[in-house]
Amino acid sequence: MFVIEKVLERKSIFSRACSGKRSDEQIIVSNIDIIFIVAGLDGGRNFTPRGIERYITMVYNGGALPVILLNKCDLCIAEELEDFIKLTKVVAGNIDIIPVSALTGTGIYRIKQLLMPGITAAFTGPSGVGKSALINSLMEAFVQKTGETRSSDKRGRHTTSHRELFCLPGGGMLIDTPGLRELMPYGDVAFVDMTFSEISKAAFNCRFKNCSHRDEPGCAVLRLVEEGEIAYERYSNYMAMKKEIIENERRKSEKWHLEQKAKDKALSKIVKNYYKEHKQ
Repeated sequence: MFVIEKVLERKSIFSRACSGKRSDEQIIVSNIDIIFIVAGLDGGRNFTPRGIERYITMVYNGGALPVILLNKCDLCIAEELEDFIKLTKVVAGNIDIIPVSALTGTGIYRIKQLLMPGITAAFTGPSGVGKSALINSLMEAFVQKTGETRSSDKRGRHTTSHRELFCLPGGGMLIDTPGLRELMPYGDVAFVDMTFSEISKAAFNCRFKNCSHRDEPGCAVLRLVEEGEIAYERYSNYMAMKKEIIENERRKSEKWHLEQKAKDKALSKIVKNYYKEHKQ
């Protein structure tokens, strides 16, 4: 029998906006020091720069340290791996990028170096990128079931359907999480600017301070996109994520007003009934 003696205050979270029209925040894990963003180098959709951008924004928003793991690097020749690293650096900036392989053990030691005693980390990424296999390598035991990926798009089934914390032999702790299908950032648009730092820096040179970077004259961001300095796909993802967060904030505000209106209505009814009863 276990007894809960204390509930720790949250120092960090990893979350996303709920899917659909809801404006709520879905917290996936909390009190995490490091979030390992895992991508797979086996083809299909297991490696997408646009997806990595979204994961980075979500990690920044929660206050943890992001680290990118390029898993299944044993499937690449040296030139291919170098291309993957270059593509990742474009979106990752100064974030650590570690090529790893659960099969050959490449990069596992570097992960263990980060998972010192007292450090809590979590894996996140799409299904099929090999998160569970990496857990097994780090635990030096078969503790997580691994699954096959579809040959058409290399996507895996949800082998991990729950969150589970593992105490590693070296003293650190690691949480395995289910693969995420929808990546809707939740929080402040400022963290989008952190992820797309070159765009936010360019924005200072726009003619108008409130430039939306859509069609205004003198937009420094659009100029860099036209010149090829900023990839159009990266710019599009930046604009889409900002729009999603602003729209979610609008829904939250509407929800709050509706809830407040309902509370006021209920209170008014209580007061009305009180005076009605005491008048009699």
